[in-house]
Amino acid sequence: MNTLTAAVILLLPAFVYFYRNRKRSRAHLPPGPLRLPLVGNLFNAPSGSEWKTYAEWSKKYESDILYMNVLGTHIVILNSRELAVELLDKRSRIYSGRPSSCMAWDLIGCDWMTASLPYDDTWRLARRLLAKYFSRSPSTNTARFMDFEWQRPHVTKYTHIFLRSLLQAPDSFMDHTFRLAGSISLSSAYGLDIAPGDNKYVALAQKALEGLKLALVPGRFLVDTFPMLRFAPDWVAFKKQAKVWKEDLEVFLEVPFHDAKLSLSARSNRANIPSIISQEHSDKATEVTDERILKGASATVFMGGTSTTAASMDVFFLAMTCHPAIQKRAQEEIDLLLTRLGQGLPTHDDLSHLPYCMTIVFEVLRWETAGPISIPHLNIEDDVYEGYWIPRNSIIIPNVWAMTRDPKIFPKPSEFRPERFLRADGTLNGAMVKEAEIVFGFGRRVCAGKSMGVSIMAYAICCVLATFDIGKKLDGNENPIEPRHEFESAVTSGPLPFLCSIKPRSPVAEKVVLELFE
Repeated sequence: MNTLTAAVILLLPAFVYFYRNRKRSRAHLPPGPLRLPLVGNLFNAPSGSEWKTYAEWSKKYESDILYMNVLGTHIVILNSRELAVELLDKRSRIYSGRPSSCMAWDLIGCDWMTASLPYDDTWRLARRLLAKYFSRSPSTNTARFMDFEWQRPHVTKYTHIFLRSLLQAPDSFMDHTFRLAGSISLSSAYGLDIAPGDNKYVALAQKALEGLKLALVPGRFLVDTFPMLRFAPDWVAFKKQAKVWKEDLEVFLEVPFHDAKLSLSARSNRANIPSIISQEHSDKATEVTDERILKGASATVFMGGTSTTAASMDVFFLAMTCHPAIQKRAQEEIDLLLTRLGQGLPTHDDLSHLPYCMTIVFEVLRWETAGPISIPHLNIEDDVYEGYWIPRNSIIIPNVWAMTRDPKIFPKPSEFRPERFLRADGTLNGAMVKEAEIVFGFGRRVCAGKSMGVSIMAYAICCVLATFDIGKKLDGNENPIEPRHEFESAVTSGPLPFLCSIKPRSPVAEKVVLELFE
């Protein structure tokens, strides 16, 4: 090695360091609200429906990328799909981390949920388990959302129970949508039979989910900003609440997994995570040693799909209540197909022949997305984008709500217009469907079970449209009651309770539902 070569090798790190810092010195932080000394944006950060505030700031500061700082914590908000794709997809190597949450991790013990794990070997192992579980799903074209074949028995069984529940107690439709999504997720993840009516697994899951939805909202609890508060006395309100939520989560984490393991021998033909793990152990095909990771992967299937799917189904009922003409057009498409086939209900194979009904599914996901803000990412290195410096360990918040309301992609975005997903020839527009897939996240942290959620929604929505009319309730004077159009402020945002009328379309439709159980 000559002297020149040795000098280059020795000086190369210095050149790289100089270049990176020179590049950063020319960059500046993205625009954002006024920051005070020391505390930054502690007092002007939004505390509810953050996605709407971020969208307003984007217009105010004429930028799709925004910056806040709360007590030294860097927060970067992405308000456009282009930004999210460039950073979270194309630069996923450095943008796939997750910020820690003192409330969610330290106090309620949610250190097992795959979606919130840091980008490390534990996450990679859990993700591989989920990938193996979901690997039966096709990977190309829009038909993948309608061809989740191994999942069909679960979806069919619990959708039929859902229809009967709507017939018996239509005013409790929100309870039914949660039970629908929860039953499918639990039965497919654990291989357990979920009985109609009150069921311990669904009840446990519902209790566990309520706390988790709030704990995962960035900045919702002061302890996430001031971690030292975790040492506060147990009688302090947030510590008492955390204790209750921790107990609920631990019970849900343990009980269904334990029961699933006990039933493995009797249900070895079922596709579920414990059986997959058992098979992997017997084949020595995995290095799994921590059963908590296995429990977490199983619970993630439920947590990741149930609340968002249930919330999206509630959005469907809200949309149909407000848009009778759209409902009628979809029902005409279903009636034409079912009459030709001589059937009372569509099958999974029929969904590909119901393009307008499928556009309703994707417009529901876009119009009032159940995840208006994706679970935040964390970048592990300094980065520069379009002259903006993004400091290392910034909390990166993708504002999906703003992205699904981009008028350049979705004209008249506040309107419920399913036809935006149709081509001129009446077929489903795959390119537009791909645009709507941002609701499932970005990069290496994209939702592993997105096909499962859409599969549940597609079949349930088509069956409901085939058998029920959804409309506005009438008051005592026979005047229509406008449904409430408000949403909860949580990591999963579904409609707050609203009134609607759900009635069988005809005596024949009612008979179709009743005969499902004869």
